[in-house]
Amino acid sequence: MQTVFYALLAPIFLTLAPWGFGSLMSNIAKLRGWNPKQWFWISAVSYDAIWLLFWMYGEVIYDSGFSAVVYTLLIIIFGLGVLSPFIILILRWKYPNVLIKPSPSHANSVEKAPAAKIKPLFEFKPVERLSDKKSKSQEHLSKIFISYRRSDSADVSGRIYDRLVDRFGKNLIFKDVDSIPLGLDFKEYLDKKVGECEVLLAIIGDHWLDASDGAGAKRLYDASDFVRIEIESALERNIPVIPLLVRNAMMPHEDSLPFSLRKLVYRNGISIRSDPDFHRDMDRLIKALEKYVE
Repeated sequence: MQTVFYALLAPIFLTLAPWGFGSLMSNIAKLRGWNPKQWFWISAVSYDAIWLLFWMYGEVIYDSGFSAVVYTLLIIIFGLGVLSPFIILILRWKYPNVLIKPSPSHANSVEKAPAAKIKPLFEFKPVERLSDKKSKSQEHLSKIFISYRRSDSADVSGRIYDRLVDRFGKNLIFKDVDSIPLGLDFKEYLDKKVGECEVLLAIIGDHWLDASDGAGAKRLYDASDFVRIEIESALERNIPVIPLLVRNAMMPHEDSLPFSLRKLVYRNGISIRSDPDFHRDMDRLIKALEKYVE
């Protein structure tokens, strides 16, 4: 007799009741703006799993001290599964605009409400670098401008650039004047790119100050010198300028600089030493730069 009883109840427990419970949770999810399909299947499968565990370990539960609590929960779950059609009818009567799809003729005669945005139950996002989080309208804007002189610090500037790219992404960093399009006024172009950045890194090596042209004149005193144009533009705009002292270089004296660059002496900088201290110094620099790009 007990076997016949279980055989009669099995279709209800394993099919109809789970379907009803899943439909109930699906409607509730739709009201909450969640994904109704995910909630339907998760609720239906969970309902079946609970009853299967109860049938397999019913005697153990009965002999335990928590049988009253377990039976109460099972009755509630079973009740929701059996009464779910009536609960769904009540919900659809109370929230017809959300849970009931209008007929085509009715939909054409009634102004359509904006569709609710469905939120998935589980949402996995890939790890993104800081540059990937920027909007498309800002992807071309460099936040960090690296100013350096090739004859003075090309190799260490490349190492610094590589570390910054690993942290912030290539799109946020402007380094090389080789990227200036042909035919453009390089002074106007550099001035524009500096104006777009949030911070300028002035890499100063041991020959940064005394670098000279073929005639022996100091490059910093040439108004068309790239390094001078870049730093001048940042200082005029009051853009943060961080001197990076490499190769044991010292901060130049104010009197040794052109008048337009003398404010550089008072900008707080950092020494980027060679190995084994290079990465430790770069970690300090990167931490300081995060506030400018995040």
